[in-house]
Order: sequence, then structure tokens, then C-alpha cells
Amino acid sequence: MNKLETHGSTEKMEMSDGMNAGERPEEPLARMREAVRLFSLFFRLPILPGRRGEMPLAEFRQRAVFMEHAQPFYRKEYLTALLAGEQRGIRVLDDPLGTHTVILLADDIAVFWGPFVTAPYQEKNCRRLVSRFACCDSKLLLQFKLFWCDLSVCEPDTVIHAVQTVLQYTGYSPDDFPVRRTQTVKCGEPIVKLAEEAELSPWRLGAVQKIEERYAIENELMVSISEGREEAALGALGKLLHTSAPQIGMTVELWPQESATAIMRNIIRLGAKRSGLSAAVIDSISMDYAQKMHRITGSPRAAAHLYEEMIYDLCREIRLMKESGFSSTTLRALHTIQKHCAEPVSIGALAKSLRISESTLARSLKADTGHTFTQLLKTERMNTAARLLASTSEPVQVIASRVGILDQNYFAELFYSVYQVTPSQYRSLTLSGASVEVR
Repeated sequence: MNKLETHGSTEKMEMSDGMNAGERPEEPLARMREAVRLFSLFFRLPILPGRRGEMPLAEFRQRAVFMEHAQPFYRKEYLTALLAGEQRGIRVLDDPLGTHTVILLADDIAVFWGPFVTAPYQEKNCRRLVSRFACCDSKLLLQFKLFWCDLSVCEPDTVIHAVQTVLQYTGYSPDDFPVRRTQTVKCGEPIVKLAEEAELSPWRLGAVQKIEERYAIENELMVSISEGREEAALGALGKLLHTSAPQIGMTVELWPQESATAIMRNIIRLGAKRSGLSAAVIDSISMDYAQKMHRITGSPRAAAHLYEEMIYDLCREIRLMKESGFSSTTLRALHTIQKHCAEPVSIGALAKSLRISESTLARSLKADTGHTFTQLLKTERMNTAARLLASTSEPVQVIASRVGILDQNYFAELFYSVYQVTPSQYRSLTLSGASVEVR
């Protein structure tokens, strides 16, 4: 421990091993926050760092407390006394209801790791836990299940090791931080209350209602998508993202971003499925956005933007299907031909992108449009070329390459088969205001 004497005074100030001379008081906390941020990439665990006197206990208690009278370690008075107590240490709170929290106390800094549980939900064991403190009916057990399943599964020793690693990263010596486990308090025998008298956390009392509200919004989203109404769907998406947002202020969300995007993508897919849109079309759009979402892990705002784009794409396909009378497979194929007509597109590659067989695609196109894939591709290329000839001054050879045809003579031959004039003649006629009929 280093000591500094202040000028003009005999007062001495002790510095912790985690703070260097000349370092501002904010810097150890900043280093601790940075270490916590790094560990949050690997631990799906709520981590809450802060100064002891400024710790947001209400936020921690909102996640940790299920039944007030059964969880003495999570009472505000107990936590406040703990923060005001020992200068350095690692305290492990083993809650009577089966949850655990590891608290790091480092001078004026505290970090809460948890709460978490050591095993997945098992009804028999959880019923026994709750029955120690309340008469356990089905409603109370359901609320407890929601509480338990909202917590991460982890071992206390693993969290303790992580805390010690953070200490090393921030310049402390883990040997200076003894580990103490708090398993019981002298508060007499457990008090068993009637289920309706159990002192449930106010947040827990509304948990079931919030879930029902969320499911109602999910259904609103799926119905809107199934009807092709993207504005209504986007409105429901906004409400759903708002209700899904964490209200507890923890540093780390329990569920990884990949899981959240997968769940939301599936909800959108289910809405499209209700419309009767081809499963192959839905899957091709969904897989496209799955790849995009994988690349933006950790950015909820970017994920929300992709949800909106996916909804727009699916709603467009659903409206086209309903307005045109074509099958969704044909509509998707026509959209792809239109978008990629300048590329070397083949019916085999198109069928593969739609996740259907080549023969299925060929039958669908012929049945809905009366034309083959080759005819549709040629028509789209020539229509695009005609628009470019009429609206630009680019040379014919350049326009031919822009629609995927490198041989200018072959391009002229194809163009003549559709419009019965050469590309140069077509340009002259359109500039003079004359109309050209398609053969």
C-alpha cells in the first residue's frame, strides 16, 4: 500500500493496488467497466458495475427478487449494509430460492454478477423451493417458472474465476480479495404464506400479463404480414421491439443477439406462412436475411432495420401473389429475373436460389405466364435494353453488355426478334416520337 502526504497537512492518503499515482478516481472504475464489457462477450450473465454509494439496487432487485420474504439477501437493507461493509472481497450470495449472485467489492467500486442459477428449471425441485415459503398453487409455480427461466445457468466457481481474472486485468491482486459465501442468515424458521399472501416482487406480479401482451402483439404482427399490410406490420414490430427491450438496466442482456434475431425472424416467417406464400419463397427470403443478421451481431438497431426490410420484402411478395393470381414461386422467379437479368442467369441457378427443383420451377413459370424461362429472360433483357436505348445515349454495344449480352450481333438479332427493328432504328424511332410494337 503506497502512502502520499498532502502539502500543508499531516493527513495521509492511501492508494489501493488498483490505482496508480496521479490517476483520477474515475479511472479504476473506467478500467473495471472495460473489463466487464470484454467479459460480457463471453458470459451471458447480467453484470452491473458502479460506485458503492451509487449502485442502482432497484435495477438489480427487479431481476433478482421473486418473493420478498423468502430472499433476505436481496433486501435493500441487506445489500446497502453489504456495500458499506468490507473494503475488499468477493461475496457469493446463495439465495434460499436457489439463485446466486457474486458481488465484487474493490475499494469504492462494486460489481454485481448475476443473479443466475446452477441448473435448468425442474418442476419438482422448484416446487419444493417455493413450498418452503408459500403454499404453491399452479399460478404461483408458473410465475416462478418464468422467473427461473429468465436467469442464466452458470456455476458460482466459474463466475468467481471470471471475477478474479477481471481483478488481474484491472491491476488488482486477487489474493487481496477473500471469497466469502453467504448461505444462511439468522432470521428464524422460513415463514410459509398462502399463495395470495406471498410478497411477490411488483415486477413479477405483472410478468404473466406482460407475456400475454407480447403474444397479442406478435399475433398482430403475423396477421398484418399475412395480409401484406407492411405499414401495420411495421407498427406492430415497433411495439414488439419496445416491449422486448430490457427494462432493468443491466449491462448485459441474458439472451445473445443471435437468439433474438432468430426468434424475430421466425415470427415474421410464420406470418408470411399464414398468407399461403410458397414455403420456398419464404425460406429463400428468410435465409437471405439470416446471413445479413449474422453479420450485425451486437447491434439491435441494425437488426431492427433488417426486420423492417424482411417484412417489406415478404409483404410485397404476398401482395403480388394476391393481385396477379400467379403462384408465389412464379412471382419470386420473375422478381429475380428482373433484378439479375444482366447476369449469367440459368434456370438451374434460379431454382437453387428458390430452393426448389428445376422441373418444379419450369412447370410453375409455364402454367402462370405461358412462357418458358428462356423466353422470360430474353423478354426482360430486351425490355431493359429498349428502355436504355430510349433514355440514354450510350452506344449499343454498352447497352448490350448491360443486359448480359457481350456479342453485339447476337444482341441485335435478339432485339429484332422482339421489336422487328434493329437497336439503332428503335432509338431513332423513339426519339422522333414514333411508337414501336412488341412482336
